[in-house]
Amino acid sequence: MEKAVAALGVPYRFQHLVMPYILDFALPDQMVAIEVDGPSHFTTKGVESDRERTAKLEARGWTVVRCRNEDAVKDPVGTLARILAPHMPLK
Repeated sequence: MEKAVAALGVPYRFQHLVMPYILDFALPDQMVAIEVDGPSHFTTKGVESDRERTAKLEARGWTVVRCRNEDAVKDPVGTLARILAPHMPLK
């Protein structure tokens, strides 16, 4: 996924700190957080935790987009295009 994000040609950060959270990927100039979620995110506790985290990040002006880890591994470019299309034009 990191190569796919880098191919966007926009400044990005891997594991970007937005206290108290560490974002999987961030496009700081656009304030877009890309979260790559594994199985623990789809449990009741994980869903609630992510909902709270997203709300707090959005309150700070971030847009949070999520994808499943398995999708990011199988098709990183396609997954990234799908999740970011509503938020920014891609090359």
